[in-house]
Amino acid sequence: MGELRFRITSTSDPSCFDGGSDLLSPSKLRPWSVPLLRLASGTQIYKPVCEHLVAEGLVSQKLSQRCRLIWTNSFGGYFDGHPPHLFHHLKQPFFLKFTSYKRTFALWVVKEEKTSKCELRRPTSKVTGEPFFLVL
Repeated sequence: MGELRFRITSTSDPSCFDGGSDLLSPSKLRPWSVPLLRLASGTQIYKPVCEHLVAEGLVSQKLSQRCRLIWTNSFGGYFDGHPPHLFHHLKQPFFLKFTSYKRTFALWVVKEEKTSKCELRRPTSKVTGEPFFLVL
């Protein structure tokens, strides 16, 4: 589906884009991003950004509407808390900081018109605190 990221380049010249690097999240483990599903959610904070992406032709109106439908069907149009981990296909990589998830870790699998929540319970060993499963 896509996501919004920021790119750091040596100058403001668009030709430098390929030589730049993604702005990283505070953890420095992955790029900072906002999933398109969240941008198209209809919330006031993201609505102007999504409208601009559609106006610029970077996102089609049809895709924007589909994303909003998925978001509404999945979260009732509202999601409180950290952005969910959204998955569109099984080979999609993701980062998991095991020390942050003592009890459960939720994954949201995007389907045709909604998402399904999948919870991984106790992703670390009770004895050692070390990871006991591998996600590829």
